[in-house]
Amino acid sequence: MTSRMSTIAVIFLLSILPAACGAGEPPPPEGVGGTETLVVTSDTTLLEDHQGSVEIQADNVSLDCAGHAISGPGTRTEGLWGFIGISVNGWTGVTIRNCQVSGFDHGILLISLNGVSERNRVLGNTVSANRVDGMRLVDSDRNELRGNTAASNGEHGFVVSGDFNSVIRNQALDNARDGFAIGEGYRDNTFEANTATGNGAHGFGIVGTGHMFVRNTARDNGAVGFAVGSGARDITFDANMATGNEIHGFQVLESGDNTFVGNVANDSGEVGFAVELGAHGNAFDQNTARNNGEDGFRILSSGNTFETNVAKENGGTGFRADADSNTFSNNVGCGNAFADAVDGGSENRWENNDFCTSSGF
Repeated sequence: MTSRMSTIAVIFLLSILPAACGAGEPPPPEGVGGTETLVVTSDTTLLEDHQGSVEIQADNVSLDCAGHAISGPGTRTEGLWGFIGISVNGWTGVTIRNCQVSGFDHGILLISLNGVSERNRVLGNTVSANRVDGMRLVDSDRNELRGNTAASNGEHGFVVSGDFNSVIRNQALDNARDGFAIGEGYRDNTFEANTATGNGAHGFGIVGTGHMFVRNTARDNGAVGFAVGSGARDITFDANMATGNEIHGFQVLESGDNTFVGNVANDSGEVGFAVELGAHGNAFDQNTARNNGEDGFRILSSGNTFETNVAKENGGTGFRADADSNTFSNNVGCGNAFADAVDGGSENRWENNDFCTSSGF
């Protein structure tokens, strides 16, 4: 267990850092890459595919690729960000839509070196086969990412490093690391109805504070469906689904005061809902863990509450409390392979639960 937790912690430390390829501060994303850089200063609709980068250089303009491709050289350049497919640096009110971006280091990059990139919209684009991230926000706030697909990128599908952004109905497929990742130290981003499938690490790698996750799906990812990293706080998970992830459905590391309501964790390789050491003050209500390889709910920290949850047909225990001073009320457990509830701690409160088998009370 300790080895597996250490591995996941390392994934968190490494997962959202850009690939280093040069010393010093990142250069402004201008004049980057390709055989030609297209500079957009007014509303622009592409009539054909474009070879090379696109740079937005005005507020309140739109780029509509009309389904055409923006393709890159597929090699590195010096500097932290490398070749960029479409870049927005310090502009506001920009709309980017219907672009097919591939062969760069970062497919679409919103960055705030020359002012804050905010209140921009990125709609219906596909970013694929880029060397690092498909789509990345860097210190960029109040942007909307909607209906985009990030597939087969060399690191993450989407990285959100900013505040108050909306990430809605996007897909992250077969990326080498996380499908969706949030940068450390950011707050109040909303993720709604997104899907992360077949990514090499987590479906959703989460740090920061005040984020909201509603009706997202993490399926068949190589580590954890929804991984809540150390230091994350006040995050709400409402009606999300984790299914078929290799390690856990939901995992909470050293993180507190998070709320999980109406989520489902099925068919995980290990645990449906894993509450690790140092995770205190979290609330779980009306969640379901079914057919996970080990436990439905495994609790290794104190001070958490579990109410009206269901754990059935898991390969180990339905509810396993290996810590003290947690509260379990009105939960249901039945058909789990080892037992439906096990209390391996002390001073846990068990009230009005419906368990077919139990141990340690």
